[in-house]
Amino acid sequence: MEFSPSVAFIRASAVPYQMQTFRKRLRRSVRAEVFQEYCANSSIHGVRYFDRDERPSCERFWWIVAFLLSMAGCGIMIYKTYVKWNQVPIIVTFSEKTTPVWEMQFPAITICPETKMSVAKLNFTAEINALLESFYNANRTTSYNVIKQLKAVSQLCNMIFHTSNVWLQYLNGTEDNIVDVLKNVSLPAAQTLAICIYGNHYSNCEDYLTETITEEGICYTFNMVPESEIFRKSALHTEYNYTKDWSPYFEDSSRIRDVRNGTLYARGAGLHAGLTLYLKHIKEDTDYMCTVGTMELRIHGDILDPHSELPPQGFSQGYKLMIHDPDEYPQVSMRNMRLPIGHEISIALKPQMMSTTQSAADYSWQKRQCFFNHERHLRFFKVYSQENCELECLTNVTYAMCGCVRFSMPRANDTAVCSLLMWDCMFNAKWFLRPGSRANPTPDKEITDMVRRCNCLPACSSVQYDAEITQTSLDMDNFLRANHELPRDQTD
Repeated sequence: MEFSPSVAFIRASAVPYQMQTFRKRLRRSVRAEVFQEYCANSSIHGVRYFDRDERPSCERFWWIVAFLLSMAGCGIMIYKTYVKWNQVPIIVTFSEKTTPVWEMQFPAITICPETKMSVAKLNFTAEINALLESFYNANRTTSYNVIKQLKAVSQLCNMIFHTSNVWLQYLNGTEDNIVDVLKNVSLPAAQTLAICIYGNHYSNCEDYLTETITEEGICYTFNMVPESEIFRKSALHTEYNYTKDWSPYFEDSSRIRDVRNGTLYARGAGLHAGLTLYLKHIKEDTDYMCTVGTMELRIHGDILDPHSELPPQGFSQGYKLMIHDPDEYPQVSMRNMRLPIGHEISIALKPQMMSTTQSAADYSWQKRQCFFNHERHLRFFKVYSQENCELECLTNVTYAMCGCVRFSMPRANDTAVCSLLMWDCMFNAKWFLRPGSRANPTPDKEITDMVRRCNCLPACSSVQYDAEITQTSLDMDNFLRANHELPRDQTD
């Protein structure tokens, strides 16, 4: 009787242990039944063979391995798809809806003459030679006003001119109001632009094109939005305007103009709906000393020969033409087409319009790789475009390197215009915008950081133009003789 409590205690403690074992077996059997039922009814190929007792173990093992490999492959592809979506979530596709050409803005066209001055106002070559003679002839002097004009025009000259005439930079003479000097000595519009035809409208070009200040000097632009719509006037200096407000003198212009900014819409496709320009060139104004251009060196075998019998390409007379958006300020030296004298040039444009849906604004610009106009603030420009951003970036870099900016660059009232003495600095500044340039292999860290902060991505909505150019010779003398506007006995 003494051991009864101990026996009772042992039996009482064994009951919970047996219940736990039973519950575990029950749960295990339930999971096994669920797994067997899933394998038997699954539509996934091979899963039904996982729990078939009649299948050999090696076969069941093979199906399990094949299933796991398939799942691993699917997981890898899902991961790669996610990474691709995370890096480039925007897909560029062709629009299913075509856009009629008359619903698109007609592009802006900027024309710059290669001849930078009128010989009646400044004979550049003769005055430079006379200035050289004055160093050897004490009796010969050059007026202060001529030196001022020469230094202003020299900012438009080619690199070879500056290499050969460094002495000009060190002549005494102020270089204030460079733009006013260039306007005074440049070719008048009447000596550059003859006749313009837009659609079925025929008029003098002075009514169609407006004066524009570019790095090429005084140019003329067709169909560009007013200056107040391009620049932030509050941030811009007040010494001179970069372009005049343009207003087409068309009787029915209200039907084809954009009421928001006064630019023209295309009238249709084909030559009859485009712009035709007749440009002038007076032989007496020809100047080869300052003409902007680049010499092409001829390669004979493996030798670079600058003295080839073929004439150098560049330093030619004629015009430069740039096609751009109406709200883009032109940088003619960056991209242009050459219009040689004595030729007829036909340019067929094929617009490539890029538009971005508003839903893409939910993504960051890093993923989208483009900017909406409200996302990227420019100090001097109201409208964001990649070209406007690059011009502002070049302006900032030039100011950081030289302490001044080029006369054609946007600037504030407290920013100075670079003199001719800073020409080399201005010329070198643009190479810092190209990371792979060898012009300065060890740029200043401050300049490098400034260029990196520019971040001039394309605009999310933009238009690019693919140009197809056709060129033919123009025999103007015979044309004038045939129309009794030139004496038949006159020779070239």
